[in-house]
Amino acid sequence: SRDVVAVAALRDFAQRYAEAGRAFFPDIVLADPTLAVTARHIFELEGLHKVCDVYTWLAGRFPDAFSDAGVAEKAKQMIAVRITQYLQQQLSTLSEDGEEDNFFDSPHLDDEEFIG
Repeated sequence: SRDVVAVAALRDFAQRYAEAGRAFFPDIVLADPTLAVTARHIFELEGLHKVCDVYTWLAGRFPDAFSDAGVAEKAKQMIAVRITQYLQQQLSTLSEDGEEDNFFDSPHLDDEEFIG
């Protein structure tokens, strides 16, 4: 499942809440846009967007513990803009290192390394 990133974020937020009674939203900094956009770029951004969704969902239910809903919403909007920009470009079949990007054939979709 490509929701591995969102599930890992949910687990991390829950662990922070259990340990400290609060969970702050992490800083999300996007790299400069690339001209050679691959499916991998879009799926990674989609994963980050889901992390924002998870946090805002938690903030709606536990606002005192997850108080950075505004930060998460701003990050979500920034990511949505980048996804839109990338979807307006032609997808490249080459990865950043010049190799064929076989993202759809990759085991990374289920691999913990995909999380980051």
